Amino acid sequence: MLAAALLLTASSCGAAQRLEVTTAPLNVDLGVAPRGPILLHIDDVRVAGGESAMLRLFVNTPHATAKTSMGDRGFLQDLYLVPSRSAKGGWSRGQNFVIPIPAEAARSGGISITIVPIEASAGGEMSAGGSVHVRFKRPYVTDGP
Repeated sequence: MLAAALLLTASSCGAAQRLEVTTAPLNVDLGVAPRGPILLHIDDVRVAGGESAMLRLFVNTPHATAKTSMGDRGFLQDLYLVPSRSAKGGWSRGQNFVIPIPAEAARSGGISITIVPIEASAGGEMSAGGSVHVRFKRPYVTDGP
């Protein structure tokens, strides 16, 4: 069984905390949900050069896995990251994502996001645990428009 791969790095000069997801779902506690519309921010998302990745996002579903249904109440969205032609073995340029979170998906009080790497199963279904190399800054939420 592959161990969860979570890389936390922060320089002493106060740089933003960076996370990495490779083989296991990653759950991130985002603190107290703002009132009103909620926006999830995942900034500086980078995929390893020459690789692509698919990530499935869940809200307040800490035990989500690749087999968790997209019909689950906590399912938020799939992210598809394509290989960069310019990365040449390095990491792609960072992308920022801002994703609305439905009010009914956020429970009163705390909110968390689970990021699940996905691969196609032998039957072509997107329900197999994936092996990806994706880095990003720690996600956060803000009030929406």
